Amino acid sequence: MSTNTTEIITSAAPSVISAPIDYDGTDAGLISVQFSKDMDQTSAETEANYAITGGPSGPYTVATATLDGSDASLVHLDLAADLVEGYDYTVTVTGVTDVTMVPIDLTANTACFYLHRVDFEINMHLYIADFGVPTSVHIQGDTHPLTWDQCGGAEAFDAGSDSTYAVTEYFTMAYTCGASAESTQVKYKYITDCTTWETGYDFGHYVTLDPNAASQVANVWWDDVSPVDNISCDVGVLFQVYNSPVCASGLFVRGTELPLDWSTSVQMLDDGTGGDVTSGDGIYSAEVIFPTGTYKFLEYKYFCAASDTSGTYECDVLPNRPLTLDDVNGCMGVREGPMVVEDLWNWCEPVTGISIEPMSWGKIKSLYR
Repeated sequence: MSTNTTEIITSAAPSVISAPIDYDGTDAGLISVQFSKDMDQTSAETEANYAITGGPSGPYTVATATLDGSDASLVHLDLAADLVEGYDYTVTVTGVTDVTMVPIDLTANTACFYLHRVDFEINMHLYIADFGVPTSVHIQGDTHPLTWDQCGGAEAFDAGSDSTYAVTEYFTMAYTCGASAESTQVKYKYITDCTTWETGYDFGHYVTLDPNAASQVANVWWDDVSPVDNISCDVGVLFQVYNSPVCASGLFVRGTELPLDWSTSVQMLDDGTGGDVTSGDGIYSAEVIFPTGTYKFLEYKYFCAASDTSGTYECDVLPNRPLTLDDVNGCMGVREGPMVVEDLWNWCEPVTGISIEPMSWGKIKSLYR
């Protein structure tokens, strides 16, 4: 005897996933409703199927509802009035169906968010001094509506003609309806002329969105470098190295800030000249003057040259030595001499038998005359 069975195939009802604001630089009344499925165009574009409540003057009227041309699960709403930062909002969807005419799940048809405004400002004074006025400045980031799409983000403008570029963004701090918004951290950075990022892709500024505040200002400097990070006078540094190896073509100091770099060195001497205190005592010295405006956080290393084109860095695989150029006590114009730095060659290895305390690693002392 055969057994006949009937299989009933059902389709899950569509639901609302999110409904963030889609601020475009001028209109704060744009919302994009993201559904779990592709939606029927007729019902999705019926304005009366959407209710937006909350804020100082809700409910809000939906002027137009438009199904996205490339993503049928996304519907763009244009409200008759702008949303206002500092308020909670609820988007409720009824009456819409998916492309198979399955109606919206009425237990998952809402999205709630807190609207927060951030006025982003970037000081471009030092950038402009070095590279000139950029054609464009855009902000990029990891939180909607920011993206990492080169010039796909909002453009900042120097409205005050003071080399500070500004742009406003609205963020929807989404939460489960019935709960409340929590603080959110946003990573962002700027790009000039759609080509030049701030110091590589991994670099970024951070701002924490505060659900207890309607808005905030995020003011930064390009590359996080401001005038307070640059020396305000000519700072001299007397580099001295103990326990140096014999270098066929000389011992040099190299670093990140001019007049040092990683190819142009300043030679260290043990002949009583160039800042060397005592000739022939085995301590090699070089006095380097860093001009006003130099970035104060110097990195450097010593280089033992074997020829004009080859040689060995101390601790080659390890980080550079750090030194903060002191433009309070280290200014050449107001002191008797430069900063004095006394180092042991090859700081990555312990050194013994040196008649200077402490007999251990790397730097012996850093002081002023």
